[in-house]
Amino acid sequence: FPVRVGFARGRPEHDPWRCDAARMVGAGEADVVVWLGAQAPPWRGPARLIALAPPAACFAEPPAVRIDVGVAGIDHDSVLFDPDLAALIARPAASPGKLARAAEILERITARLGGGAPC
Repeated sequence: FPVRVGFARGRPEHDPWRCDAARMVGAGEADVVVWLGAQAPPWRGPARLIALAPPAACFAEPPAVRIDVGVAGIDHDSVLFDPDLAALIARPAASPGKLARAAEILERITARLGGGAPC
């Protein structure tokens, strides 16, 4: 899916304005942000941050919750976008580690909240 896709209505909807995280946080539309990435979000706001990030990731302000996860293609097998090929490629783990995949953590969170499988 392209960036800025929402799944709140049960189907993917691409809306660059409505699904702009910086706008949503700045307008107070989000109480909590679940962030997946090796770098902190490029914006700040009142929403609490739950970060799923590799151990080396740095945040200017500590997230409310931080869960260390493995890096795709390094700690675990993955499918990544290759900009040189403009295609998805399978990449085996370069140095398999013991950290969980972000998808595993999100599945556990979803299960604890009583929801079905994530979109």
